[in-house]
Amino acid sequence: MPLHSARVHNCAALRAIALRFLRHFYPQQQKEQQRIAAERERLQQQQRQCYLELLAHWEQIAIVLGRPGDYIEQIRDKTASYERGLRLSKKAIEACVQDTEDDHRQIQAQTQRRSRGLRL
Repeated sequence: MPLHSARVHNCAALRAIALRFLRHFYPQQQKEQQRIAAERERLQQQQRQCYLELLAHWEQIAIVLGRPGDYIEQIRDKTASYERGLRLSKKAIEACVQDTEDDHRQIQAQTQRRSRGLRL
């Protein structure tokens, strides 16, 4: 077989191998990409639900802590904005964390007072 003919044959064989590979690999790759996209969507929905529960809890904590009505209304506004797809600001997250920590400290103090009262 002449050298030119051998190269053409090798190229044709490589193309055939590449086509078989692509016919097998491409659908598998698409399936994997679809699986990853579905998993990402599921995790985002889970995170979204978690944040909505956190915002509802924050509102309840603010009420227990005796925060002013306009502060509680701001929490409700932030919740509504989040439900519409807007992100929570860093300031809102920091306020939520602060209120949660204040609530935790208040519960600890009440528990300590009760335990001291039982010791008498």
